[in-house]
Amino acid sequence: LYMNSTGKPGLRVRLGKEPKDPSILGAKLRVGHAGRWGPVREIRAGGGYLSQDSSMPVMAVFSTHSELQVQWPGGRITVSALPANAREVVVSSDGSIRMSR
Repeated sequence: LYMNSTGKPGLRVRLGKEPKDPSILGAKLRVGHAGRWGPVREIRAGGGYLSQDSSMPVMAVFSTHSELQVQWPGGRITVSALPANAREVVVSSDGSIRMSR
């Protein structure tokens, strides 16, 4: 059995006030550092036949000085600095971030 001893925990991101808020559907998230952005994660309602995507994606964070870019439904973009060593954050619609864990 293989044990990943070098893996780092990801960052759970919750958008809005409620975990299952339908107004966040279509939001796109990216984590970046120094102007370089990682892959896009989109909040969707369904992933396929009889399946459901999570409303709280887990993002990889590569630096302690990372930023979170959110493109909200409607096209507005917010960029916010991520707290160091955060495991879970809540992002409000104005782009402010608070650490949940």
